[in-house]
Amino acid sequence: MALFMPNGTDVPETDAERADLDAIQALKESSAIEYKEDGNKFVKMGKKHYSDAIDCYTKAIGQKIPDTLHNSVCYANRAHVNLLLGNNRRAFEDAQEAIKFNRANVKAYFRGAKAALALKLIPEALDMAEKGLELDPLNTELKKIGDQAKAIHHEEDAKKKRDSEALEKAKKLTALLEGRTVNIGKATFNHLTEGRKPWVDKSAMIHWPVLFVHAEVMVSDFIEDFFEMDTFGGHLDINYGDGSPSLLWDTRHEYTRERVELYYLSNAAKPLSNKHVVRWLLENDVGRQFKDVNDDDDSDDYKKQRWVKVDERATLHSVLSRPDHIISGIPVFFVVATGTRFCKTFLSGGWSIP
Repeated sequence: MALFMPNGTDVPETDAERADLDAIQALKESSAIEYKEDGNKFVKMGKKHYSDAIDCYTKAIGQKIPDTLHNSVCYANRAHVNLLLGNNRRAFEDAQEAIKFNRANVKAYFRGAKAALALKLIPEALDMAEKGLELDPLNTELKKIGDQAKAIHHEEDAKKKRDSEALEKAKKLTALLEGRTVNIGKATFNHLTEGRKPWVDKSAMIHWPVLFVHAEVMVSDFIEDFFEMDTFGGHLDINYGDGSPSLLWDTRHEYTRERVELYYLSNAAKPLSNKHVVRWLLENDVGRQFKDVNDDDDSDDYKKQRWVKVDERATLHSVLSRPDHIISGIPVFFVVATGTRFCKTFLSGGWSIP
């Protein structure tokens, strides 16, 4: 048998050479069919024999016979076994090859769509499901995968829209903060505010979540909506005026409306760039965890820090826009009672944030 053609050519020159090549091709075709059938048997034998099935289908494909339908079936069958083994990437690639050989192979479309869905390749899953349904409109399994892919596709589109809207809102708020000369630094009290952020109303006015922290006992009051043009006095009236709830820890009744004062810590953090302010504002909206670039900075060394008393007649905006007021995520003001021993310790620098 002439296994090699003379003069390096693959074209048979004699009847004997042609007969030899025909015999070789027939042997390949016979082997390919046998390997495919063996693969089918191994699949039926269960999971322990899946690797044997894949080996058989691979050998069948390796015969490279010109039968396109046979090759499509072998690729589709190998895709099926790879799906059973959780090899979704290989299953998807095999399904694609099966379709190249036979664009009417419904099983290949189904297996490719299923693998693509598992890989979160939603456009590909939807495409394969739709093409398979064109061939077999009553295929309930293909329709199920197509419906799943559509639902995920619609949800992804909705998420993209929400993310885009959140980004625009964050950029708008950042621009408003810059225009108001308000500086944002690293957030330090998120655990007390559930990650709340400032927000903008229809009149482009800013509303802030604000913390009043009683420094002596580190107990806080959380104001969810402090309008930027409101004064501090109104909120102090609500918290400490007549009819306000008593402070259980204030056994000496020192924190009265007449005695409470508010302070903020100047230069509490290094200001964030606009880009990082946007990222911080997006943290909750798009589910990202924000680690700002100043995590390794020692904010105490940024500039000299001191306690600055707040005039209760001042608006929130006028206090936040001061050059030395770097907001630690959200505005935090410390409440002390004037004339007390703790107040003297606080103002003399004998107390610091735990």
